[in-house]
Amino acid sequence: MSKKQSRRQRRNQSSIDFTPKDLPHNRKQVFFDVLSIHWKTFLLFGLLFLLLCLPMQGVSILRTLLINNAYGDATNLADVQKQQLASTIMSLDTTSAILQIPCILFLTVGIAGFVKVIRQYSWLENVYFKKVFFSGI
Repeated sequence: MSKKQSRRQRRNQSSIDFTPKDLPHNRKQVFFDVLSIHWKTFLLFGLLFLLLCLPMQGVSILRTLLINNAYGDATNLADVQKQQLASTIMSLDTTSAILQIPCILFLTVGIAGFVKVIRQYSWLENVYFKKVFFSGI
């Protein structure tokens, strides 16, 4: 080794070395250690998870609005009209459940990417978020 390289190595070395008592002893300590270092990425996780949940929330809100609209018109109805209202509400419930299926699939694809990134963090490996996220999908 040249003198320049040895000086550079000494400058990058810490004066204190880690001992086994300094390392995390259980998964909870590892989680909080990773969280304290990569809190911005976990904040990004939350924002991306919110975006992935938006289609499912949109379907739920639309279902609620349509059912409330149907109940709002049901003040003084005859028996036949009450049966039609019940049929309409059942149809809305079935349609919203069918629309929830692709929304849940969309969400689970995103969760697969999150799991890959979190696994890399738990192994304390370098994570290039975009690359690792899409490789997890």
